[in-house]
Amino acid sequence: MAYRDVILAEASLVNYWELAEPSGTTAADSKGTYTLTYTNATPGSPGIPGGGLSGHFLGAGYKIEGTPTGTLAAPYTLEIWGKTNDGVDLCALFGTRNGGNYAEFRTNNQDNVHQTIDALVGNGSSWMTTATGPIVTTYYNSAWHHFVFTVTSTQVKTYYDGALVGTKTYGSASPKLWDSATKIDIGFGGGSGENWVGYLAQVAAYNTALGAGPILAHYNAGLNLSSDNFAPLLPAM
Repeated sequence: MAYRDVILAEASLVNYWELAEPSGTTAADSKGTYTLTYTNATPGSPGIPGGGLSGHFLGAGYKIEGTPTGTLAAPYTLEIWGKTNDGVDLCALFGTRNGGNYAEFRTNNQDNVHQTIDALVGNGSSWMTTATGPIVTTYYNSAWHHFVFTVTSTQVKTYYDGALVGTKTYGSASPKLWDSATKIDIGFGGGSGENWVGYLAQVAAYNTALGAGPILAHYNAGLNLSSDNFAPLLPAM
């Protein structure tokens, strides 16, 4: 099954920007109604092994942006694939800080020693958590990596390449990924210098906190590792 078919089969999917446009300035929403616009970022680059294309970002001023008309509140999941060989600190994968303290998900290269994945979770006016995320192996190696963030009223979980790598808890709250007062930014976090350099693809938002099983299945599908893609083993002679 193609990667996009795996994602579209999820009942909780609410928005899905495949970034599979070969050209132009419009990023279509394959599930919802939030069409986004390429600003300096360009479509049409090769995508993940599981299929599709990707957007290309070159840092400051490069993003894909739009304004939502509704609200996505916890529980929610944000999923995105990224590829980079740039080791600068604070590279934003996705953000909704352009209008308030909603969310930002980013990589963070700390002095070329500790590479982390940070999840900033808020409700539009205040943050639930802005702490540095879990330490991971080097992500800026020109390979595609899978990032997933699941957010509930009490915690955010970070998954990297199909595996849970960190959990942060906070007091009971009402986090929002977005509402109509902010903007959706792919490749830009809303803060100074927090821009992606490289490629992004397959951005999906869900109105539930996905579990470990579906997240691993998405990762395997993205790398074209589904069992559907392998010939059956012959019986031993």
